[in-house]
Amino acid sequence: MLKGINNLERNINELMELKNTTRELREAYTSFNSQIDQAEERITEVEEQLNEIKREGKIREKRVKLKYKYKARIFLEESLSFGVLGEHGRGVTEHYGINIDYIDLISANVENALASVGGFCFGRYFVIDHQRLSGQGYCFSASLPPLLAAAAIEALNIMEENPGIFAVLKEKCRQIHKALQGISGLKVVEETFSPAFHLQLEESSGAHEQDVRLLQEIVDQSQGFAILARLVLNS
Repeated sequence: MLKGINNLERNINELMELKNTTRELREAYTSFNSQIDQAEERITEVEEQLNEIKREGKIREKRVKLKYKYKARIFLEESLSFGVLGEHGRGVTEHYGINIDYIDLISANVENALASVGGFCFGRYFVIDHQRLSGQGYCFSASLPPLLAAAAIEALNIMEENPGIFAVLKEKCRQIHKALQGISGLKVVEETFSPAFHLQLEESSGAHEQDVRLLQEIVDQSQGFAILARLVLNS
């Protein structure tokens, strides 16, 4: 009798262990499937980005050819890309692999990524020499205060010494861009690598004032969550 009870208890314990093992296998299988789905989703995103880069590369090549064909000048304004795009934060040319010799003048302010004021420009010798000649009268009346100049220089030092911050920024931009895709009634019209996103109404209410009011409410709510938001309307 006791022997039968012991055998029964042993069988019950074995069944419980088997049940636990089965549950663990099921959870592992579910987790594995989830990882596969995430990997496939990421691969799809990378493929889309590569295709977009190829299309943009062909467009850039055409523009460069037009530059030399019609003897045009390319001026690049990088206030929103300098300190953001590229492996070292050097902007559009580094991000897209554009030969900087194709660009005649690059300008940007330092009020965004460098958290200072003022700006800079650089380019071909004949352009910069002309600027120096024309801007001599402003060297003292419009020069940058020493404190802000030192802040901008230190920000540049951080960019050079710690280029890994740009990879972190790019990943955060991708995550935020993905999260914004699920907002009902709004659509994102910027690239995944940009830290500045433009949200548009999917459908207009038919009344301009009502659309503006709705967008302004979104801006007000965003500021409450420590998100920098601004309402910009096309005239």
